[in-house]
Amino acid sequence: MIPWSEAVSEAYERESKSESAFSVEPKAGRALARLARRIGGVQVGLALGTGAALGHATIGVLKVLKREGIPVDVIAGTSMGSIIAGCYAAGYEPEEIEELALRIDKAWVYENLFWDLTVPRSGIFAGDTLLRFIRSYMGSREFADMDIPFACVAADIETGEEVVLKQGRVAEAIRASCGLPIIFEPIQLSGRWLVDGGLVNPVPTRVVADMGADILLAVNLTMPAGERKSKVTERHNARLLDRPLTLESLRQAAMPVLPKAFRAPNLPEVFFQMIYTMEYEVAQSRLDLAHVTMFPDLKGFSWTELHRAGEIIRAGERAAEEALPRLKALIPSFRP
Repeated sequence: MIPWSEAVSEAYERESKSESAFSVEPKAGRALARLARRIGGVQVGLALGTGAALGHATIGVLKVLKREGIPVDVIAGTSMGSIIAGCYAAGYEPEEIEELALRIDKAWVYENLFWDLTVPRSGIFAGDTLLRFIRSYMGSREFADMDIPFACVAADIETGEEVVLKQGRVAEAIRASCGLPIIFEPIQLSGRWLVDGGLVNPVPTRVVADMGADILLAVNLTMPAGERKSKVTERHNARLLDRPLTLESLRQAAMPVLPKAFRAPNLPEVFFQMIYTMEYEVAQSRLDLAHVTMFPDLKGFSWTELHRAGEIIRAGERAAEEALPRLKALIPSFRP
């Protein structure tokens, strides 16, 4: 539905220019342009991948697309990608989403997340705090209320099926897409117990294609588990003689003489390395779906480092800037 007001008609009657008419109702102008691209078969779809704190890189991608005038006609996301995609589809500008990300630091995480601890039957955290956070930006919006078509991906933990959410309340759908199993309790929607969509579709390129996109762009934040910043890789790569004397370095120095059981990765490390490996392999199997896939260089960042949003956003900007020639070659309005 294209938003319209009498001000558009009045501006056009005064100056007989569409540019002037839509300057008073920019949303109407953008919606009309999307309709034209749909009719012309050149709709641009953007898929934002999973990555927790690494998902901030997708904000950088959106900033570059806006700056360069590259449209996004449909958008889908998985996990953190669903939060960023949902905000964008709801009408938030990339700069507003960036401002939100920069407000979240370690203190915010501790104050908000750890009050959400629950009896660990199916998850350590209930996910209520996460849902309230999402609702503070999505409100009671339903998918039909979004400025541009939006979908997010979750997984049915009982059947293992991919579930594409594009109807009903947006906030609850995004909460389902972000529900990393064991960390968050599954959320029940439409009779299904749903968890993080990264388990089944880390980069939802196929989803934007099914939504009608003709030009498929994707942001892939997965990488081999050994390349991700983690305690496991830090232990593997560290040169102990070059490290300052700390409790951690002493512990590392003692590793060779400790019993084998104490040298092994602990339970959380094993769990997250398993998730990383699975998401990477699933994403690798679908790389050929997108016309252009952007790979931000995030080797120096951890999925928990929400407080480093600014640096991660800049990594996303660099990836998008490197991809600009390929992006513009796909879009007719940029061709000579």
